[in-house]
Amino acid sequence: MARDLRVSVRSVQRWRQMWDEGGPRALRSQGQASLPRLSEKQLAQLEAELANGPAAHGWEDQRWTLSRVKTVIGDGHRRIGFLGDSQVVYSGAERFRGYWAAHEAAGLQPDERYIRRGLTDVAAARQAALALLSGPDAPTALFCTNNRMTHGAIRAVHTMGGPVGLAGFDDFELSDVLGLPLTIVSYDADEIGRRAARMLLDRIDSRGTGEPWTARRTVVPTRIIRYGTAGAS
Repeated sequence: MARDLRVSVRSVQRWRQMWDEGGPRALRSQGQASLPRLSEKQLAQLEAELANGPAAHGWEDQRWTLSRVKTVIGDGHRRIGFLGDSQVVYSGAERFRGYWAAHEAAGLQPDERYIRRGLTDVAAARQAALALLSGPDAPTALFCTNNRMTHGAIRAVHTMGGPVGLAGFDDFELSDVLGLPLTIVSYDADEIGRRAARMLLDRIDSRGTGEPWTARRTVVPTRIIRYGTAGAS
């Protein structure tokens, strides 16, 4: 749960204790901890910018998805399944938006029959992929929002035995020896950790200067890896 909500395990443990002691009422919001610093006009501007989506501002997550799904469509696939994690996870939600936008950009209407969201682990992804691949007009490719979804999809493809294109995020060991048509968005996880730690230390150091802390955005380079062949059968 902590992973899906992107909070600390301690927070989840505290919420559980509050539930045990006071039931659902104990988890009700107590309101804002402080007054908003933005004016009504600024809030309206913020809402308008958020409505444009991250791709309009160069946010890489949705753009990566848009590019990957466009590649799959370009390989000849028209029935593309979607295997996604919890809808409350920001990256998963944005990758779904990219999946949808790529279809629209190609003049295709995404088919709700091929979409599975809220999957939490490899086993759930495998079951969802099996259901998709065994149905009528089964998808010829699957898009996976993280490596757990990809692992589940690979197990399903192995069980079914048919040629299915796979595309997703996060490279993993032995992906190059599977012999499957697999396209992966890969990045340096160690570099993400280094940059996050550097930003945290910089923020800690800034507290003694009296200077206000300003938000900082950093983009870690990615690379596209294509294993096997990805054309539609």
